[in-house]
Amino acid sequence: MMGNIALITGALGFIGRDAVKRFLCDEGTEWHVIILMRSKWRRKKWRRGRSVPISCGQRVKDLVKNLKITKEQASRLHYIEASFDGEFDPYQLYQSIESKMIAVGGPDSRLDAVIHLAASLKQDHARLPPERTDHIKTRNQNTNVVALESFCAALEYFGRPEKVRILRPSIVCGSGSRTGVMACINYLDKRLVGIRMRFWAGIALRLFDRVPMPGYEDCIMDVIDIGDVVEAIMGLVDHDCANFSSPCRLGAVYYCSTAYVHGKQAGLLKEEPVYSRSDQEYNNSYEETKAMAENVIHQWAQEKHQRDVAYNHLTNKNAPTLSELMQMIITHLGWPKNFNDKIVCQGSIEEFEAAIQELQRERLGKLWWSQMQHLYCNLYCLMPYLMRNKDTRFDCIETEKVLFRPMTTGTFRI
Repeated sequence: MMGNIALITGALGFIGRDAVKRFLCDEGTEWHVIILMRSKWRRKKWRRGRSVPISCGQRVKDLVKNLKITKEQASRLHYIEASFDGEFDPYQLYQSIESKMIAVGGPDSRLDAVIHLAASLKQDHARLPPERTDHIKTRNQNTNVVALESFCAALEYFGRPEKVRILRPSIVCGSGSRTGVMACINYLDKRLVGIRMRFWAGIALRLFDRVPMPGYEDCIMDVIDIGDVVEAIMGLVDHDCANFSSPCRLGAVYYCSTAYVHGKQAGLLKEEPVYSRSDQEYNNSYEETKAMAENVIHQWAQEKHQRDVAYNHLTNKNAPTLSELMQMIITHLGWPKNFNDKIVCQGSIEEFEAAIQELQRERLGKLWWSQMQHLYCNLYCLMPYLMRNKDTRFDCIETEKVLFRPMTTGTFRI
């Protein structure tokens, strides 16, 4: 077989879809991509609200259709059914991967790249009901830590990896958001809030003289386009595959974490381990379990295989401040320029909540206020990012040395 083999988890997820397409469409190397898919997966029906099971084969067909790839590219996409919701049998997973590798590339084939993207992205905060908080914490622990431990145990059967990297993207925006403003709108509107943010925000800005916003005006909104993230991953994979020192069954292993594993730490955040710090504080269980997962990878690589771990921040060096972002969004949406003067940034949770209560006393109806409450409730998930100061930056020096280029090549513009 000519070409390389990549194993990708979380292939149907946010970054996974774009990563799969990037590998299959790579012009320099012919990649065969094996994806791990949940064996138990249900899709909700919109009209009746009930769930129906969808087979893995049907989900692969839907993925191929959404990716808009050619038949030849689709022929190099293969899948394995697996559970990633907690502990599972590592040897059984190894056998499944091994048999698929042999079918694709023969008995002497190897995994050139393993990219672990599967994760639970739920965030908890103090304003959620206790039962909801416990559910989120349990899910984050099972998916981000327990399943990863079993996955590493499965990779043990392939032997020593050539390279291990922990990738830390910052706030990743959706596919197609090629400009900074649309990137942030996409993230705020579709990925997090869940309602038409700009509609209700527009009503608030028209009706009130002051609209509270959590965060500092000089906070860096470090949103990066998913295309830049995938290109950086591909660049790291190409670099590592070109520098394998000896024949092996397992090439490079990449674990996708988050730049915000640094928790509440501020200043220049370097590409180095963080979970070993005993005084580390985290904003939510998502950040904490991702840090725990980094520790799992770190111990697996160093203690079992004597491999150093490389840490790579994938961030946007051209990101604007929160106040600059608000100006660009208002201009882009065609709102009056005076709307920007109505947005008042609150530097603490206490100030933000007091401003919300003041706004509530001026409400014009229960339906309208219920929508605004939903909007503000979801903003609590953004507070860890909106309340970082202008001195908080992510160091990308080591990543740029490997890629031979800045992390973001374009400018942040409308």
